[in-house]
Amino acid sequence: MKTGANPDSIIYEPVTHRGVFTLMARARMPRVDAKTGEIISARLRCGKPEFCQVDGKGHVYVNMEDKNEIVEINAKDAR
Repeated sequence: MKTGANPDSIIYEPVTHRGVFTLMARARMPRVDAKTGEIISARLRCGKPEFCQVDGKGHVYVNMEDKNEIVEINAKDAR
């Protein structure tokens, strides 16, 4: 799977089974639908993502290296 330049982190969200998230410092977050294999591109509007973690409840938490913040993403709709 091609993710683009400089991927920093990749994680599977097991609760919703909605995707494999790949984070890149260029504010991109390509997601692969784990059920269909379809590549879905999402763009984060809030900074440069570097690393992520799931909470076991359908959320992905992402640290934004340029803003010193953590962003919560609903894995079901990738927002």
